[in-house]
Amino acid sequence: MIHDHETSTTARTSVGSGELFDGFFEPGRQWNFQKEQLMDVRARRVFDLMGRACESGVYPFQLPLQTKAGPWVKAEGRELLMLSSYDYLGLIGDPRVDEAAIEAIRKYGTGTGGVRMLTGTLDIHHEMERAVAEFKGTPEAITFSSGYPIVPQLDSPDLLSGDQRPNLIGNPATHGSPSQRIEQYFNVDAFSQPPPDVYGSASRTLPNYRTFGIRNGDFTLMKNFKFTEHKYVQLRIESFNLTNTPTFGRPNEAYGSDTFGQITSYAPGRGPRELQVGIKFYY
Repeated sequence: MIHDHETSTTARTSVGSGELFDGFFEPGRQWNFQKEQLMDVRARRVFDLMGRACESGVYPFQLPLQTKAGPWVKAEGRELLMLSSYDYLGLIGDPRVDEAAIEAIRKYGTGTGGVRMLTGTLDIHHEMERAVAEFKGTPEAITFSSGYPIVPQLDSPDLLSGDQRPNLIGNPATHGSPSQRIEQYFNVDAFSQPPPDVYGSASRTLPNYRTFGIRNGDFTLMKNFKFTEHKYVQLRIESFNLTNTPTFGRPNEAYGSDTFGQITSYAPGRGPRELQVGIKFYY
């Protein structure tokens, strides 16, 4: 690292040099691991790999970017090809998306201030749903959350980094509606145990598989019985999840577990229909 005292600016000698380790992996450092240091062969392998990456200037983690994400980014003064991004559609930085987002923030602010059922519905929600209905050829459309991606992992990983996945050896698809696949949400026979200290071949998430979406509607029926101008009794009948469409929780995603692929619980606060009756006196 080169520091200019006159301008108080800092320049790095190479991109990905691992400066966040403050020289711990400095070039030429000799490692002498002893048994009493509790460093097994996996840890030594990782330390050696990190040291060589820092020395070569290609350590990729926590590298601060100086531009927006895209196919090419700038980091530590150099232009680099981005090979690790969630921008799957390549829309980050698209002028049309940027301008639409800026216009929406100027008009509506940075949030709705409430859930859709209360004060969170905007006219652009209806505009989007009309566009969806036209695309699908239906009179109307309403949107719901589609759930979260399925993330395959191991019940007992033996890789030091902790992100070891199972091998994908078949098609994880199963048939039927989500509620019919509670006991086997995906094909568990499509996975196998990887060898020790080896990353599994399964992708980070299962393509085309997500947890249960959220479809929920609450209903309240109330009537006021007045005694005087300011005193009255309110009778309320309330239903939570009126249509009784419970949202189930995530399937067990840990290969090696006895319940791998099974759904054994509801999503938090998303159980079956509940009914309650209440009486409230106002005065």
